[in-house]
Amino acid sequence: MHLGTIIAAVVLPLAAIALLVVLVRAQGRPVRGHPLNNPSPGVEVGSAAQIRDAGSLGWPSLLDAMTVRAGADDSEPDATRENSIAARLGLQAPKPASRFQPSLFYGTRHDRQVFIRIGIDETYLPGILTRHLRQISVVRAEVPEFELAGKRGVLRADSAVPEALRDVLRVLRPAPDLWEDLLVVGGPEGIVATRPVPQRVQVRLQWLYDLWLIERIADRLHAPALPTARLGESYLIPYGLGRG
Repeated sequence: MHLGTIIAAVVLPLAAIALLVVLVRAQGRPVRGHPLNNPSPGVEVGSAAQIRDAGSLGWPSLLDAMTVRAGADDSEPDATRENSIAARLGLQAPKPASRFQPSLFYGTRHDRQVFIRIGIDETYLPGILTRHLRQISVVRAEVPEFELAGKRGVLRADSAVPEALRDVLRVLRPAPDLWEDLLVVGGPEGIVATRPVPQRVQVRLQWLYDLWLIERIADRLHAPALPTARLGESYLIPYGLGRG
């Protein structure tokens, strides 16, 4: 094999990985002055069921509203930021095996199983850009089939959906930093919200808004919980949405 070919075969993959690391680190620096990165006044802990439009709240206050385990914070022994957030949500957050493993949060909230995957999708191919980096949230509750897509900051249904779901969508104000490029699919295997990890993060914890949304949809549709499944690294996202 020609020396130049050998060098290219070694250097190009390393360059792609280095670029991915740079992009991921850049994605971790959200805009500090963005209103959704700051607390909103008057939000009580555990009040998520009363929130009609999470897009009006900064993520720290939304986290308060969605907290089911008060007192779980970074002061706990061996706590990490991810473990602290997961604990407040009543979820587990096993430590990723490496930089190139996804972050997983999972457990049971409000009698329904929840699974969140952030990072490399089920193809495990980071690619040269961010094609295979996604934020995916799942609520395991049986609902009628539907699909929502976020365009120009507005979530819209692709076809007829239950009136209760339309009621959820009607009160959501346009929010490009939250709903753009979000896909929500519901059906007999649960509700899945998926979006690419953006090249430039504007709002931290976008997935938290996704989780709020699909839990609200499940509540409004009075969706029954699906039978308990084994969650963890081997759990596959329904409808093939875990593969970019």
